Amino acid sequence: MRKALLLMTVLGFVGLLWAADPIVGSWKLNLAKSKFAPNDPAPKKQTEVYRETTPGQIELTYKNTQADGASNLLIISIPAQGGVNKRLRGDNGGAMEVETLIAPGEWCMTRLKDGKQIASLHKLISKDGKTMTQRAAGKDAQGKPYQDILVYDKQ
Repeated sequence: MRKALLLMTVLGFVGLLWAADPIVGSWKLNLAKSKFAPNDPAPKKQTEVYRETTPGQIELTYKNTQADGASNLLIISIPAQGGVNKRLRGDNGGAMEVETLIAPGEWCMTRLKDGKQIASLHKLISKDGKTMTQRAAGKDAQGKPYQDILVYDKQ
């Protein structure tokens, strides 16, 4: 009986380690629930798709269409346990991003340029896994501060 209980406990922990990262999947920006600073206009639409590419690596494909019709496509490789993000496609404007895993379903990203922090982003997935809230803060191209709250729905 003890051996069976021990085996079930060990298998339970192994299952937790192999469980998919809660961010993996497709997320669509919910414009009605999101809030944007006046100097950071809301996009027409925006999606983020996260997928595991290799053990320990997550790829983010970010698609955005601005109000004026201009579109952006970024592809970023993110270390699942945190570290420096690698831009695979899209311009980063000479900045670098560092991802920090706080807990499963919660991350902080810091954007640096010339060694100085220019923006931060806190990502938090709801307990039910259906909503991701991102709180962004930084300075726009003119140096004006902004704070946005982006709410994504899992697709």
